[in-house]
Amino acid sequence: MFVSSNQLYYFCACITFGVFFGVFYSIFKVFFVKLQYKLVVFLDILIYLLFVILFTIFAYAMKFPSFRIYMPLGVLLGKFLYSISFEIILAKLVKKGYNILKRKKERISDERK
Repeated sequence: MFVSSNQLYYFCACITFGVFFGVFYSIFKVFFVKLQYKLVVFLDILIYLLFVILFTIFAYAMKFPSFRIYMPLGVLLGKFLYSISFEIILAKLVKKGYNILKRKKERISDERK
């Protein structure tokens, strides 16, 4: 079996792309919260298609070898790793920031009274 050199680096690049995909997907999901379910499903499909196109451009720009099954698996693994780790941390930080801003707003409104 032919094994090209640097496959581990390609796999790590795919995982990194998956993490970035998770970050951008989370940002887009914030805007989808109040939409109807059918529209959310349609927008999810569009986002996934957009990232398939972006990954293809990324793979071409990075001069990846021919398609290997570990490439999309690396992207999905990166998104999964983001979902189970960074997304939780990010949600806690956003919640903490929101609570701080809410308390400041309440203090300002109390001072004006």
